[in-house]
Amino acid sequence: TVEALVVQFECSDSEIATPVDGQDNPDLWKNDCVEIFLDLSHQHDLDAAWMHVLVTANGQVLDQKGPVSAYFTTGEPGNGDLEFDVEGLRVKTARIDGGWSAEISVPWASLGGKPDDLTIWGFNLARENHPGDEYQTLFPTRGPFFRIDRWGHLALTPKAASEEQIAATVKAQHEALIAHRIEVERDKARYDAHRNSPEQSW
Repeated sequence: TVEALVVQFECSDSEIATPVDGQDNPDLWKNDCVEIFLDLSHQHDLDAAWMHVLVTANGQVLDQKGPVSAYFTTGEPGNGDLEFDVEGLRVKTARIDGGWSAEISVPWASLGGKPDDLTIWGFNLARENHPGDEYQTLFPTRGPFFRIDRWGHLALTPKAASEEQIAATVKAQHEALIAHRIEVERDKARYDAHRNSPEQSW
């Protein structure tokens, strides 16, 4: 819409489960819920800017942003900033025939403004369905949903853009990102070599 990015879900469900309570409770994923993941800087990096909104079947919300604040002892990514709240976020859930629905409106203002040119974000949608422990993502992560490197792309095109233009933009951003990472690793190697040099004194 003009004012917000709106995502709508319709979930088939014969047994709606919402045993966990509490806004921004990290365990809300144990409820029947849906999720939006946005890699706003399109860096495929959990230490960069990303946003996550989870909404349960009874309308409870967990919203957070990156970078990550911790890692589990297994090495899997932990949560980001759970103190963060999407300003102006609107959520509507309802029971429908054969299941439930959710509508999530994320104001453009909370996303840095509505893009006025072709913009590519990393993107994924997800659903947890309990008690059957069914986990689905629009773009398969083959593991934790926070596998940001396996999210897909959301192309925002205020003006008409062809598939070729979108693909070329994605490719150019990926090539720039790879070049930047190579440069960072090169600088780090130089720094480590200098720091560990026998001639170096502090």
